[in-house]
Amino acid sequence: MKETTVHTKKTTQEAIKEEKTPLSYIWWFVKNAMIAGFILLLMIKILLPMTGYKWEQEKMVKGSMTIIKAMPNATLSQRFVMKMGVDYAFLQDVRNHTPDTAVILYPPQENFFPKEKSSAFKGEIFNKLFATRFLYPRKIILEKEMATSPYKDKVTHVLIVNGQGYKTVEGYQGSQPVENGILVYKKKTIQK
Repeated sequence: MKETTVHTKKTTQEAIKEEKTPLSYIWWFVKNAMIAGFILLLMIKILLPMTGYKWEQEKMVKGSMTIIKAMPNATLSQRFVMKMGVDYAFLQDVRNHTPDTAVILYPPQENFFPKEKSSAFKGEIFNKLFATRFLYPRKIILEKEMATSPYKDKVTHVLIVNGQGYKTVEGYQGSQPVENGILVYKKKTIQK
């Protein structure tokens, strides 16, 4: 019985060797080359004509590389300022003037880009996700989330943008209103 088992194993190994002929390797290569060619054709015909990819390749990547080559010793923060301008500088200022544990009441998009006057802000600064990237680990709450956020009772700071946002700050004591800045949030105290 042992001989039969050994003989069966040899037969299986010989069968495997017979399956892997040079022709089977050639067929495997041709099949994979055809699949790779099809995928490449799809990418060329579908992805390249899309304006988003063209913008990313021609404007964003080339523009970033131009800045990097022009100023190779610039810090990451300096590069962000060159690329995003006032938006990044403002968020960096907020970051520098708040503790890591801050819970910031963040204004809506209308405050960043009011219709009645021009704004220094240009990009996605109104976007909560964008701001969180630069302000983390600080928590951000939008005004529309104040009723449902688990941090609604823990707000420590209020962001003032384009002179708007004072309605949430009680008893502002400054000599003149701040155009853009961050104020400490003081809750209303209930007098008995």
